[in-house]
Amino acid sequence: MAQDDYAILVGISVYPNPGFAKLDGPLLDVALVKDWLSRKDGGDVPEDRIQLVPSPTPYPSPVDPDEAPPTAEQFDRLFRKLLRERMALKEQRVKGRLYLYFSGHGFCSRRMNRDAEAALYSANATREYYDHIYGTQYARIAKGKALFKEVVLIMDCCRDAEVNREPTPRPYTDTPDDDLAADVPLLAIYAVPKGGKAQERPIAERGGEVHGLLTHALIKAFDEARPSRDGLLSGSELRDYLRQTWTAICGADAAPPPEVNLLGTGEILFASRNRGAPLSFRFDTPQPAGTTLSLRNGWFKRLAVLAADGDASADLFDHDIVMNLQRNGPELSLRLPPGLYEYELSSAAGQSHAFKLEGDGVHVRF
Repeated sequence: MAQDDYAILVGISVYPNPGFAKLDGPLLDVALVKDWLSRKDGGDVPEDRIQLVPSPTPYPSPVDPDEAPPTAEQFDRLFRKLLRERMALKEQRVKGRLYLYFSGHGFCSRRMNRDAEAALYSANATREYYDHIYGTQYARIAKGKALFKEVVLIMDCCRDAEVNREPTPRPYTDTPDDDLAADVPLLAIYAVPKGGKAQERPIAERGGEVHGLLTHALIKAFDEARPSRDGLLSGSELRDYLRQTWTAICGADAAPPPEVNLLGTGEILFASRNRGAPLSFRFDTPQPAGTTLSLRNGWFKRLAVLAADGDASADLFDHDIVMNLQRNGPELSLRLPPGLYEYELSSAAGQSHAFKLEGDGVHVRF
């Protein structure tokens, strides 16, 4: 379990003041992300370290529109408490991962020279008083003060570039801890490019529930993207997977693609539920001592040598391949990413065969 990880999830669906439409997705988005964070094969974050800041259900009625929950102050109190606790740990604080997740209405700066950023309108926002949670600033503070070893920011909201609105930083000191912060990577994931409109839709594969497209696509990526590092998915691979699948996610109704930025050094790795396609070799005929089974990928790069008559062992030459090798009696089984492969059995007069491994797997008998 990721004992040192922490998450704050914000979902705002109700905006009582004129000018902000009610949203159906944010509360379902928060529930979906919380479920992934809690799963052993997901974020594996302890439930007591996942804080929620959602629109209350049922929503209070009547409600003072100037105090409509959740407010920016409600989130800020949680963050300030976390900051104090982490800073008290001194250098021992630089461990674990912080997740900051936001779903609702949002905007960004119109200035052309600003880095990627976004802010989430709080529920009491109006067109004149645009109270907001400057999500990007909080992520930058967490990185700059090295509150955790890694920071992940996810903002499933619009990034309207408003003429007369500017994300306003909270009054935190901005002096970074240079000795520690330089090594803290920040993965920032925005639903849309600058000026774009994020979308929520009913998602058929989620039982028709309404979700933000980014949130749905992210969880789908964690479930389906092929891992390449010991069952883990890097932030770069996550970005590439979102780019490659975005058209299929949207269908005929195109939407602006997400923007994914990695700041700092090193990759951030995520668990993937995709363990590859099954491949098995069954030895119905006893094999001579010393028989080996060689496996190569589509570029004829040897991946492993398997002992056909003894304990299963794998000699990996390609560390980007995930192999979970098991022996069950006369059968060797493993899982590999789909693709082209070739096997060769040393005792069968150079017997070799090229094959394509797809989702249903391949099962070979000797």
